[in-house]
Amino acid sequence: FCYPPGELVGLPYEALVPEAARSAHRMHHAAFMAGPRQRAMAEGRNLQARRRDGSQFPAEIGLSPIEIGDERQVVATILDITTRKRAELQLQRFARIVEVSGDMLALVDQDLRYLVVNPAYAALVGRAPESLGGQLLRDVLGPIMFADVAEHLEAAFDGQERRFSVRRDFDS
Repeated sequence: FCYPPGELVGLPYEALVPEAARSAHRMHHAAFMAGPRQRAMAEGRNLQARRRDGSQFPAEIGLSPIEIGDERQVVATILDITTRKRAELQLQRFARIVEVSGDMLALVDQDLRYLVVNPAYAALVGRAPESLGGQLLRDVLGPIMFADVAEHLEAAFDGQERRFSVRRDFDS
C-alpha cells in the first residue's frame, strides 16, 4: 500500500478502497459484520485496492473474524495479485496463439502436463484437443516418443532454444 511503517494503524479501512467502490463496500462490510464468517472476499469479482498515492492494484482479500474479549475483530489478508493477473493474461495470449496456429503446437507446464494443444498437434497424437488438457506428455506420447522429446523439453525449461523432430510411433 506504500504507507510508511505504522501509518496504517488507526486509519479507516476505507482509505484502502478505491473511491468509486466505497459506498458499495460499506454495504458489503455491514452485511459481513452482521454474520461474520471466514471467507474469501468477493469471489469471482475483480477487486481493486488503493495505495497511499491513490493508484490501484488488483487484490485478493480474505476475511477472518476473531473475538478478543467481548469485542469482534476481523483479520483481513490482502494480496497484490498484479503479477498473477499478468501471468494469466500472458497464458491466455499464448493459448490463443497455440489454438489458431496451423503448426503443431502444445503448451505444457514444468510438470510436462498439457495446458493447451492445437488441432494440428491433437491430430498428430490421434486425440481430440480438449481430451489432452492436464494429461502428462509421457502418458500420451508413450515411452519411446517421450524419451525422444524429454531431453529437449528439459533444455527448453532451462532457457535453451532447441529445434528437433520426433518419430511418429505412438504405439511403443
